[in-house]
Amino acid sequence: MKFSLFNLYLVYILVSSVKSKVPKPKPARLGFFRETLRPEVRVIGGLKAERHQFPYQVSLQYNGVHICGGVLISETRVITAAHCKVRINALYEVVLGMLILYEDHEDIQRRMVENFTIHPEFPLFSRYIATDDIAVLDLSEPVKLTPAVQVIKLPTQKQCNAMGSMVISGWGYSNPEANQHSSTLRWAALPRITYKQCRQDLLAVARTSKPLDKTMICTSSVVGKNQSACSGDSGGPLVYDGAVVGIVSWGVIPCGTRHAPTVYIKPCSHESFLRSDSCSCLILNHGKSRLILSYLLYIFYINDLCS
Repeated sequence: MKFSLFNLYLVYILVSSVKSKVPKPKPARLGFFRETLRPEVRVIGGLKAERHQFPYQVSLQYNGVHICGGVLISETRVITAAHCKVRINALYEVVLGMLILYEDHEDIQRRMVENFTIHPEFPLFSRYIATDDIAVLDLSEPVKLTPAVQVIKLPTQKQCNAMGSMVISGWGYSNPEANQHSSTLRWAALPRITYKQCRQDLLAVARTSKPLDKTMICTSSVVGKNQSACSGDSGGPLVYDGAVVGIVSWGVIPCGTRHAPTVYIKPCSHESFLRSDSCSCLILNHGKSRLILSYLLYIFYINDLCS
């Protein structure tokens, strides 16, 4: 069968028309990893933890709902991500010694958050990722140290600079397509990558690396396993050599995107803030002197629910 030039031109037009109608894939975007009171993905591709395996891991809960992770660094103090604070302080509770989310177990201890101290440079009500995403929670009373509840140490500078396999933990889905979250604490071992590599990977998958800077560190997914942190894991620990070297902050959405880094805040970059007993940071408590501020927070909370 012979084709004329006119026939070939028609075929070209038809093929071009079909190609033009194929939707382009949406680029990945950057976002915080805070649970937003809706079921979303969290630790992707992780393994189920054993009881007492991560005794420093805590669940930060608002009105009985898990919203963020946290790390116990003393009998009265927890560190988490600053962006986890978007609600009225009096309703925040830290749950320790828990393996299965919302379980009733003899290991569990509960403490109200007395003070929620946010890094002074963090934009409290911003919906955008930012630097200085770290906060300190002062508990209403000391926890009792048990096999299920233990303090983890802050890192040395050498540990903060170390490269190698590091461990994240948190509650959440085992894959990004699940409709219900896994109730069991999960963990994953991820390789740390250099600042340069992290920046290159973010540019490749999200077309931007802002606000990545040297106060942060990154991990990459294991080859063949799209493992990462995700919504609900914010504030949780990245651990290396028995010390917390990172606090889960932000990354690429959708979670588990191939070659997408997870970004953590370095405690070493905020050592004076973490070790200070008092500072000029924003402290939110439920005393009478904070009544107006609490009212403003309530307005932001209602606005957030309605938006």
